[in-house]
Amino acid sequence: STSTMVRTLLRSGMLLLPQAVCGFVRTPVVGWSSVAAFSRGLGAPARQLSMNVGTMTYFAGIKSRGEPTQIIAAYGDVDMDVELIDFEEWGKRKSEKTPFLPYITSPDGKIMLETTVIHKYLAEVGGKFVVDEATAKLLETANGAPLQLADPLYNLPEVPEGVPEYDVWLPLAIDE
Repeated sequence: STSTMVRTLLRSGMLLLPQAVCGFVRTPVVGWSSVAAFSRGLGAPARQLSMNVGTMTYFAGIKSRGEPTQIIAAYGDVDMDVELIDFEEWGKRKSEKTPFLPYITSPDGKIMLETTVIHKYLAEVGGKFVVDEATAKLLETANGAPLQLADPLYNLPEVPEGVPEYDVWLPLAIDE
């Protein structure tokens, strides 16, 4: 059931379903240079961060895959800068090297693609998440069809007209 899946995700520490399911942070981290700075800005005590993994690039104003990536980094105390770009800038950058977002540019210039790969990497670096076959399956479910088909629609600042309510759509999409 939906609630069982959400409880399992929360228990495992993998916040990987579209943001509306988990209901945690509802504002994208805009204007902060890093996820750690965002946490400290909320009054959290300064924490010892892991190594710097580089800069995650994603769309400004869209939660979707960028927000869970930031949540995973923040929870794991992973030092990751965040660059939020608009669609015009994305049009200039999209290439064979960076065909989709999000991506992480490491300090040595290497590019890491694929949301599932990025989430697993951040979870491993942070060392606070369970990283096993069960969470890998949940990660694939949350980032694959049919959920990924609705993800862009339900993570825009305003849900487009004609799109069914999330609470109506979700149980049909993940009913076991």
